[in-house]
Amino acid sequence: MKSSCINFANLAWWCVNALRFGTLFPTIKQVAPSDKKRLFVIGNGPSVNVDIAGLEDSLSREDVIMVNQALTSPLAFQIKPKYYVLMDPFYMGIYDEKAGIDFKSRVDALNEAFVKVDWEMYLFVSHIHYKKRINGRCIEVENNFIKICTFNALELYSFKSLQKFFYRHNFAIPSGINVLIAALSCGVVLGYKEIYLLGANSDWHKQLSVDSQNHLYTYDAHYYDGGVPEKVFSNYTVAFVFKNITQAFRAYEELGKMSFGITNCTSESMIDAFPRISLEKVLGGGGK
Repeated sequence: MKSSCINFANLAWWCVNALRFGTLFPTIKQVAPSDKKRLFVIGNGPSVNVDIAGLEDSLSREDVIMVNQALTSPLAFQIKPKYYVLMDPFYMGIYDEKAGIDFKSRVDALNEAFVKVDWEMYLFVSHIHYKKRINGRCIEVENNFIKICTFNALELYSFKSLQKFFYRHNFAIPSGINVLIAALSCGVVLGYKEIYLLGANSDWHKQLSVDSQNHLYTYDAHYYDGGVPEKVFSNYTVAFVFKNITQAFRAYEELGKMSFGITNCTSESMIDAFPRISLEKVLGGGGK
C-alpha cells in the first residue's frame, strides 16, 4: 500500500514536470532505426585509454555514442561517433560565470570541434535546456553533417511496467544527474538490443578533497587529460555531492533491472548494476 502511494505520488510529480519541462514529441524519436543491433556508449573516464587500446578501428565500424568534451580529443575523430550526447546545462549557455569553472572555454572548444566533423552525426540535447538556450553563450552548430535532436530528461521512478514503457519511449529517464545515464537512456530509445558501456569509472568519491577551510574540490579525471585531472572548486557540500552520487547509482540500478541489454565493458568501474565483459571479447564475437 505504501509503495503504491509513493508510485502514484511520483507519477503525479512527473505529470507536473512534464507539463512544465517536457514534450510529447522529442525529436530523438524521429531518428531512423539502425540496421545494427548493438551500440557502444563511451564515457570520458581514464579507463578508456586502456580498454580500447588497439581497438579504435573496430569501434569506428560500430554505432557509437560519445559525450561532452570527447569531440575535442583525437579519439573522437578516429572513431567518428554516430551519436553525441550533451547533458550539462552550460552547453546551452546556462551557467554562473562566478562558479569558478571556465565554461566558456569548454563551449568554445566544442564549437571548434563541431566545425571539423565530416561525417553524419546526431547531437542529442535535453529538451528543456535546448528550449532555454542562451544564444551567444551556448554551443553553435553550423555544420550540415550534424543534426540536433532533443530528448526528455524528466526523472521517473514509479510502477515498474509503466516506468519501463516511459524509458523506452523517452517520456522519462531514470535521472539527468550525469551524461552517461542520459546516453544509455538515448540508446534504449533508439532501439538497440545490446548496449555496451565504456569509460564509466564512476569513482567520484576518489576525486574529492576538502581543505582546512572546508572548501570542497573535485578532481575531474578524463582519458584525454594526459593523466593530470582538473582541480575544480565546488560550491556544494560533501553531503550534497554524495547525495547526487547515490542518485546516479540508483539510476544505473534501475536501468539494469529493466532488461535493456546493457553490459559494462569498463575495466575499472564502480557500477555494479550491469553484467561485465571486456571490449576485446565483445568485438571478437563473444558478446551476447
